[in-house]
Amino acid sequence: MPSTTPTTTIYLAKSLRRIIYITAVGLGIAFVILPLVALLLAALSGIDSALLNSQTILTATMLSVITTLISTLLMLALGIPLALWMSKSTKLWHKLIQSILTLPIVMPPAVAGLALLLTFGRQGLIGQYTSQLGINIP
Repeated sequence: MPSTTPTTTIYLAKSLRRIIYITAVGLGIAFVILPLVALLLAALSGIDSALLNSQTILTATMLSVITTLISTLLMLALGIPLALWMSKSTKLWHKLIQSILTLPIVMPPAVAGLALLLTFGRQGLIGQYTSQLGINIP
């Protein structure tokens, strides 16, 4: 019968723990990634390559990418300092600001979209002035 030293036992336990951890992480990533890949393949299976090269599709895709990039950078620049300030603030009006900032999360998407359109659309509160500056929002 082979003798095992405590060092060997610890090494085997760590190796087993590492294998279990890598397997669990791999399964977790697969659980998230595989449905996205399946959705992408299903969406692209019936699409002609001419449609993907369409100027309209490319324009819409670029608009989405640019909008996402700008909103992410704005949220990083404004959200992190605001979160730090709110975590240290104990003032009474802190609750009011927190409620206002939480409102878009609990608002139905259709209402939020209508509010954005009425604010930033061509005939909206801000949109009519931004179009004079050359910033046209569809």
